[in-house]
Amino acid sequence: MWIHVHQQQHLLQVAEVHQGSSSGTGSGSTTPAPTPSTGSGTGTGTGGGTTNPAPTPITPPTSGSGSTSAIALTNIGIAYTSTSPCAPSNEVFSFASTAKGAPKGTVYTWYFGDNNTVSGTDSTAKNTYAYSNNYNVTLDIFYNNTKLGTKTISIKSVGQDVTPNTSFYSTPQGGTAFYFNSSSNVNHGSIVGQLWNFGDGVTSALVQTTHVFPAVAFDKGYNVTLQTTSTAGCTSSVTQVVTVPATYTVAGSITTSSTSPCSPSHEVFTFSANNITGVPSGATYTWDYGDGTGGTGATVNHTYTYGNPFNVILVITYNGVQLYKTAATITAFGQDVTPTAAFTVYSKNSSGTYYGFNSSSTINHGSISSFTWDFGDGSAKVTGGTQYIEHT
Repeated sequence: MWIHVHQQQHLLQVAEVHQGSSSGTGSGSTTPAPTPSTGSGTGTGTGGGTTNPAPTPITPPTSGSGSTSAIALTNIGIAYTSTSPCAPSNEVFSFASTAKGAPKGTVYTWYFGDNNTVSGTDSTAKNTYAYSNNYNVTLDIFYNNTKLGTKTISIKSVGQDVTPNTSFYSTPQGGTAFYFNSSSNVNHGSIVGQLWNFGDGVTSALVQTTHVFPAVAFDKGYNVTLQTTSTAGCTSSVTQVVTVPATYTVAGSITTSSTSPCSPSHEVFTFSANNITGVPSGATYTWDYGDGTGGTGATVNHTYTYGNPFNVILVITYNGVQLYKTAATITAFGQDVTPTAAFTVYSKNSSGTYYGFNSSSTINHGSISSFTWDFGDGSAKVTGGTQYIEHT
């Protein structure tokens, strides 16, 4: 026996097999064998040989006629090729009998090892294997319901849907650092390799990784590619553009100002980031006013209802990455903080020269902290006085 193997086509051949015949007189018989055998008889009369029936549930179609005793097949073997299992193709095996000397009407019965069978007068057959496995493929050759030969070979199939579905996602980690994670999968088999190309000359074979891109003066997009490989050796890849923010040197502080809280005005604070330098165009300014509320913009206005000290925080972000954070403490008076002045007068003597004065002034927010009395008679004003005072 000799075996000749090509890269794309496998050819197996076995030595020539002859079926026996008898002559002379008498009678004779042959012993059954698993494969076509030779037999002879001696004596008078006509001798004959027998062969085993095909070991298959398929009843081969009957074709051809006449005696099989003179048929001698040579080169009984199976040659096969397979298409690529990788998308956009799928794996299909093509088998062909290499037997020589088969007469017209010979029946070829194929057993592919996955419960699929084909029988007919065509010496070629095709089969698609759904799953990866080693399979024994058997060919039985019949003529006039007599088996002329058989051959079994072993093949390896990788199955169908074995090309990976490649995908990934990335998350900014601050500055030029990004987290990458493969979310790839494959229908049959498993993914055995992945290769990242970050577009800046750096690669990685990890499933998930954090990559720090070079610092750049301006925002820059990198073509990040992930290629995955399945157990079948099939590969696929996907590319996404990852925008790396420029490296900025941000400095400066918040400026604050406020209007008068006294009537007829009311207190309004203005907060500005105009003194902060190094901020790229398109950055986002987010304010926390310290009273449970906030706002956005490079310059904002805010009104505090009640008087208190407040810590105002500004966060500057760009492309979802925090570039800068700063804070300032302010003191607010709140609204409705102007008193409404009022007082009552009490006569203290019968001559009308001695009086008592009592403030009945009110205020909505806050408290009255001082009283200034002007008695209108040319006497000096009393500043920092009390709520009740007497004057002659």
